[in-house]
Amino acid sequence: MCVTIISVILAGKLFNTDNRKALEIIRWVIVSYAVLNICEIAIGHFSSAEIISFSEQANDHYWWAFYIKLFSSTILPLLLINKNQGRNKYVLLSISLLINLSWFFELTALYANGFYGGRNDAVLATYLGYLVLKGLLVGGIIYATGNALTSVQQRVSSGLNRISFQKRA
Repeated sequence: MCVTIISVILAGKLFNTDNRKALEIIRWVIVSYAVLNICEIAIGHFSSAEIISFSEQANDHYWWAFYIKLFSSTILPLLLINKNQGRNKYVLLSISLLINLSWFFELTALYANGFYGGRNDAVLATYLGYLVLKGLLVGGIIYATGNALTSVQQRVSSGLNRISFQKRA
């Protein structure tokens, strides 16, 4: 997500366009992700069918990775609901960076515990490279969608202004 936001910001600077709609889309994707994480934690806490329960993760050897992920993937993104915080691209970038770091900590804890069964570091590096490429692709798609929404909004508002001007005349 961090790479996506950086690519949207750079594309806005490079093409000298407004990227607020694209950042708004990313903002609500992050808030939705936080709500889904809260639901996952609630289901994991109250469900007996979970493979690794909430209490096992919270008290495991890598408890710190769990709490970093809990804070940065559930609690911190809820700050974006506030309109002032959510529209600030640097707050959005900081929160997405913390989300990505929490994913990395969780991946490192799983990797260190041997859940990935003897995979080597080349696989981990390939996976991280894939995440960067995916972030650039998603950033381009969201930037194009945000620009399309801005263009449609400007056309509709200019069309409404022409209609109201014609009615006065």
